[in-house]
Amino acid sequence: MDLDRIDVVSWLDQILDHDPATFEDAYWGLRPAAAIAVPHLLARLPAVDDGYSRGKLLELLGESGDSTVSPTLRAELQHPLEEVRQWAQLALDALDRGIPWQPSEGA
Repeated sequence: MDLDRIDVVSWLDQILDHDPATFEDAYWGLRPAAAIAVPHLLARLPAVDDGYSRGKLLELLGESGDSTVSPTLRAELQHPLEEVRQWAQLALDALDRGIPWQPSEGA
């Protein structure tokens, strides 16, 4: 069974937490299915200003395997922060290479 919306929101809150241990637990732990997470990742992206957190979202989008995120990632190559541009390129590379999404509940 996939995680429901509340769990996706909670998972994203943990991903965006500035405590490294909280982020790592969420990143390496069970994830919602990519098809469920991608719309939430895209919805959060415009509200995230710092390069580190934005990079986390871009990394996850790149690992999603969802080619529809490519225009968003390409647009981030023009972001004013170099750190974000680097994450965008890494995310595009991951998407092109098919870097797998971490195991999800029910996968």
